[in-house]
Amino acid sequence: MDQYPPPPIEPGEPYRREHDTVVLKPLEVVVVDGRLDKAIRKLKKKMSTEGVLKELKRRRRATKPSDAKRRKRIDAARRRRKRERAAAKRKA
Repeated sequence: MDQYPPPPIEPGEPYRREHDTVVLKPLEVVVVDGRLDKAIRKLKKKMSTEGVLKELKRRRRATKPSDAKRRKRIDAARRRRKRERAAAKRKA
């Protein structure tokens, strides 16, 4: 059963509900000493690492089922390569 309100989590840390939707807390950037330009750069960096912009572009239009399957395969391969790089880095 879902918990309302949801349990508190760290920024960027997902938690799962019954229907397996990943829910993330909003990205936050602190502006220090009025340095708005630096805060904007940090926000853009966080958004790119979280994949927010890529997801927004992907959702702009509907995709055919065959394209969705292809995208799913490509994303899985990307995640696999990323895990392999991390494992190789840990061994080295």
